[in-house]
Amino acid sequence: MIQVFQPTEPVVANEDWDNCWDQGFTPWQRPSWNPYLLRFFPLFDVAAETSVLVPLCGKSRDMEWLIRRGYRVVGLELSGLAIEEFFRERGLEYKKTNQYGYNLWRGPNIDIWEADMFALPDELTEATVLYDRGSLVALPPKLRESYVVKLKTIAPDLRCGLILGLEYDQSAIQGPPWSVSENVVSSLWGEGFNVKTLHTQDKPEEATRLKATGVDYSHITLRLDRV
Repeated sequence: MIQVFQPTEPVVANEDWDNCWDQGFTPWQRPSWNPYLLRFFPLFDVAAETSVLVPLCGKSRDMEWLIRRGYRVVGLELSGLAIEEFFRERGLEYKKTNQYGYNLWRGPNIDIWEADMFALPDELTEATVLYDRGSLVALPPKLRESYVVKLKTIAPDLRCGLILGLEYDQSAIQGPPWSVSENVVSSLWGEGFNVKTLHTQDKPEEATRLKATGVDYSHITLRLDRV
């Protein structure tokens, strides 16, 4: 009988995420491009060759879409296995070097830093656009403020961003994915940014873990703009 790996405790610590990748347990990875990215990212009307920061990127195919659109992707990812699989599955050549004590995987129009993002140096990238495709919902609430502060220091030139999240009654089930609302995101990014809900969809098919619990939930697409 084939044994399927299932975490027995909530995935929170770095070693938990590494273990998921090592065991092939990555239910958050979509087999295709995210429809919310395709629908709403063009609203930013940013020029080709603009650098887009993708934290906790995994091996997301969304990065491939951004590259095809002419953007330069800067990914942040803890798992070297996830990064290697991204390049191998896309058939992309890459060069791996060491900078600031961390592995930097560099391919055509894409750099992915293999590191705990909280340990990376300030002013790491000149990226002006953020694509948070699942970072905020992956992190426990106690790390949210530190996460946003770190993004602002890693990429101090950020001007706008697209944030994808899930909203539900957090008391009903423990994350990840954790519940994130527009109010939460607005409070995290502070007075320097405006946050606006672009779209809400009840019970999207991709949130399989929440669907299995019977909890009512919605997918939210948020727009972030510096003021």
